[in-house]
Amino acid sequence: MVQLNASAAAGTGPAARARVRCASYARPAWHLARFQYDASGADVTDALNTLSAATGVPIIADSAVSGRLTGRFDASPQDFVERLARIYDLDAYFDGAALHVSPVSARHTLTVRLNFAKPAALRASLASGGAADACFALVDGAGAGVVTTNGPPAYLDRVERAARQVDGNARRRVTTAVRAIELSHAGAADRVTWVEGSPVSVEGVAGRARRQLAPADASAFGAVEYEVPLPIVTADARTNTVLVRDRPARLAHDARAVAKLDVRPRPFVVDALIANVAAADVALLPLGKSLTEIGIVSNSTGMLVPDSNALRRRIGQLSAEQRARIELDRPLSTYDGAAVAFRVRAGTPFAPNTAASASDVPLRAARAAAELSLLVAPSASINAARRDTTLAIEWRVGDDGQAARVTLAASEGVAMLEPVDALRTRIVLLVPHPAERN
Repeated sequence: MVQLNASAAAGTGPAARARVRCASYARPAWHLARFQYDASGADVTDALNTLSAATGVPIIADSAVSGRLTGRFDASPQDFVERLARIYDLDAYFDGAALHVSPVSARHTLTVRLNFAKPAALRASLASGGAADACFALVDGAGAGVVTTNGPPAYLDRVERAARQVDGNARRRVTTAVRAIELSHAGAADRVTWVEGSPVSVEGVAGRARRQLAPADASAFGAVEYEVPLPIVTADARTNTVLVRDRPARLAHDARAVAKLDVRPRPFVVDALIANVAAADVALLPLGKSLTEIGIVSNSTGMLVPDSNALRRRIGQLSAEQRARIELDRPLSTYDGAAVAFRVRAGTPFAPNTAASASDVPLRAARAAAELSLLVAPSASINAARRDTTLAIEWRVGDDGQAARVTLAASEGVAMLEPVDALRTRIVLLVPHPAERN
């Protein structure tokens, strides 16, 4: 009789049910028909070591593998391993040379982007080395070279090694050439300027061209790549030249894209509105969704405002009703890619007609007098057919600093909300747009 010291539910949980859908793990050549083993509270890893010694198959157990066995076992080596895997929620992955045993909880997801090889080449490489496993499929992603899989660490390590090898081999078979494009108006390299004592990076033509010419799947979230995709765009700041390495047939197209970016910086305006609004009215404002809700990575409390004109009108109405006070409303002039900064110290907090009590005075003073500093840098869309503007924002209230980078369509804006006290919220609305040319 065989007893495995595990809970009765161990083989019926989600991990076990997922395992049932996998017909079988890849099998080593065990060279042993039956594995007989007597255990009295033996550790699972000890049992696996005994199996390895009896069959000559290397078995590598993860340090997190645990569990104890009691009883007499008489089964084929494969059945023994699969039974342990089922009961103790383990993965047993054979990479062609060794059997790797790890907890199912150690699985994670890997997304790779092959910039030169095809996903079929990756699958063929894994299969030829005996490392492929039908239990852990390679799934094609949205991009031509994007592949995603989920599995145990040993399997993902083999996938990464194979991906690095096949993509490197494919890259070495590609013939490339270099073209130098000397600029006449714009700067080729990124540069750092100082605004209000803070360093601000201004992107040059090479950086903008690099983003514009990048592969369509270059933004695949979390993707790992092993070869730099073509074209490779760099800058020579000394000669104000952009250098492009690419397939010869594509260099003319690349050069035209760079030439279109060689223009004098376009003037931009960022319309800035700062207002203190009664907290009870904030929920009624047309603020849109938070930046994190729409997938923008930011540590801010910013909101994407779909109709900045509607928000301006509503704040104006509240101001007329003495439920808001506009602290600042003016345009900030700058250029494409150049930052502009300003500081505002709020005056005496307004008293909304919902009337605060005298006990609110300490709260009033807490944030209302805090200095607000803003640093904004607009940049035009790299797609000439669109009128989008990317706005990089850094703002600080007292010791609290936040940042965001948002791409906005015409009439869209970004609003930052800063509680002043229990009754008031400070709203900062920023709306960038190209300046009208005279």
